Amino acid sequence: MAGHVIAECNGTAARLASAYPNAGFRYQILTRGPAQVRVWFQRLGEDGGIAVTARCVAGVPRFTTAEYEPGD
Repeated sequence: MAGHVIAECNGTAARLASAYPNAGFRYQILTRGPAQVRVWFQRLGEDGGIAVTARCVAGVPRFTTAEYEPGD
């Protein structure tokens, strides 16, 4: 696991509550809401990483992950 993302929902609107990386990773907030929350985690010394995306469905955050390269 690269880190943690906590998102809050108000209906379909998402808001980033917090994000923090695990040891050996750094992070960048790409989107804070309201359509989605997206945070990129990058292992130190590497180019690519993992993007964590949260979208709200019926007032509940649903999380997905995908490979991410800067510029994607």
